[in-house]
Amino acid sequence: MPRKKPAKSSSRKTDETEERIHAACFDLIARRGWRALTLPRVARAAKVSVTQLMDYGCSRQELLARFFSFIDRKLAGTGFEGANLKERLFEVLMRRLELMRPYRAGLVRLVEDMKLAPLDAVCFVAAMGPAVRRSARLVLDLADFSASKPRAEAAICALPLVYSRAWAKWKDDESADLSPTMAALDKGLEKYVSWLGLS
Repeated sequence: MPRKKPAKSSSRKTDETEERIHAACFDLIARRGWRALTLPRVARAAKVSVTQLMDYGCSRQELLARFFSFIDRKLAGTGFEGANLKERLFEVLMRRLELMRPYRAGLVRLVEDMKLAPLDAVCFVAAMGPAVRRSARLVLDLADFSASKPRAEAAICALPLVYSRAWAKWKDDESADLSPTMAALDKGLEKYVSWLGLS
């Protein structure tokens, strides 16, 4: 009986395809803006068919939600060993920013486009809400956070605010060690764990 080919090569090919798709999305956004992002344009840039692309998302919003999941999967493959919750959250969130660095130009253009189109922004936030919540929950899990349900819910809801303030520094941070970003994140997390009553 002939041997089956290892599934690993197929999985690697799938990962490479997804990376190309996300790179194509954010390159298009960086160059032409959010409204220029269409499935045919992404498919051409990523060298896949539209049918193949639809396995990853059937709309701009779905492709962006898939990107969040893509970053989450990469993040979940990293170990974090901070001595306390604040240190672990700092490690996790800085790693997340590192993973997003190749897409920074597109992400920055996306945010700028949303500022100029409030209706687009409302639709975008509504579509991305579940993905943002899943990401926040994952970050807390990876940081080994545990608490009662009300406190856990508060932690999930507030974490994106801390992250967004660090992101505001990161988007313009050209320093080699990202020290301005790290300082902003450290300050935000100090307030965050204190607010949760965990400092």
